[in-house]
Amino acid sequence: MTEPQNDPLADDALLAAFLDTLIPPSDAMPGAGTLGMGSAVRAQVSGNAMLSAPVSAALAGLREAGLERDPGGFAALDLDAREELLKGIMKQHPALGMMQMAVFAGYYQRPETLEALGQPAGAPFPKGNTIEPTDPELLAKLEARKR
Repeated sequence: MTEPQNDPLADDALLAAFLDTLIPPSDAMPGAGTLGMGSAVRAQVSGNAMLSAPVSAALAGLREAGLERDPGGFAALDLDAREELLKGIMKQHPALGMMQMAVFAGYYQRPETLEALGQPAGAPFPKGNTIEPTDPELLAKLEARKR
């Protein structure tokens, strides 16, 4: 088992920098790492036996590549350098690329992201949804088909 201090999934700075590289902050939008999505990603990956080892290996490779460039590691690099390293690591570790869709889906469900997009953060129909009455003739036709 990996020691906690050596586990790249336990490295909050690495995970936040990775997430902010996938979805960087901008003037109007927060980055995925800035939102603190690291704990959700960590829980998803750690709880999945098929993802845990390959994603941890990929993040370890990302951490090592970052340390080769800067003593502060991946998190200390600027966005362009992080993107370059991430592209290289994704070629070696495709499992890391599979995480992109999960990160995107989680990011665009966050209330902070929805608010930044000018969307209400909440249920799509907070006041309910009116359903038109059913046409009894159409229902009778469907019932007749069933027999």
